[in-house]
Amino acid sequence: MKYQDKTYFTRDRLEAYFEQLRYLRTHDVVLEFGCGNKFAWAAGKPLVKEYLTADFDQALGPDFHVDLTRPELLASLPLPKITTVFLCQVLEHIEYEQALRALRVLTETLAPEQLILSVPDNRRFLRLGLGLRNFAVRQAVTLPWTGKEVGIHNNPEHYWEIYHGNAGQVRRDLSALPGYRLERDYRLWERPYQHFFILKPR
Repeated sequence: MKYQDKTYFTRDRLEAYFEQLRYLRTHDVVLEFGCGNKFAWAAGKPLVKEYLTADFDQALGPDFHVDLTRPELLASLPLPKITTVFLCQVLEHIEYEQALRALRVLTETLAPEQLILSVPDNRRFLRLGLGLRNFAVRQAVTLPWTGKEVGIHNNPEHYWEIYHGNAGQVRRDLSALPGYRLERDYRLWERPYQHFFILKPR
């Protein structure tokens, strides 16, 4: 299983898990979709009130079996009040329109206080940094008109990724999610392939 292979734990991937943990609050009841190797669950569980996992693959041992192509079934799950939802490197595994529908149903059903998403961004980038004594700024800057369209015709696992042809549309669609606002989006310095979107209720 690839999630248990030590080669899966690259330094930049671990940085992405740590980025998720930055958003945890002590009162949170977390629901993480796509539990994978459960690294975020293991690290985050002691930091919050409750940390639950959901996945399509029951072999991974999630708390809840969830198929995001049928998000309406979320309403039938015995879930507590969820305050934080993680959907990191998950939505690209279903078609784009299905992903948007899943997000709409999820926010209507669970109404979390924060929704933390990340999806692959294959555009080229530059890492820019400035460090002064007690002050540092780092940013992964996207190079315009770069990247390529991805689909199951050229990637057996991903239906879509962010590239120059759809980047603006992805941002507009997430900004238009009913009842939520896109508070921030950025490419992670340590792993620019991972583009984070932070959404909170309006």
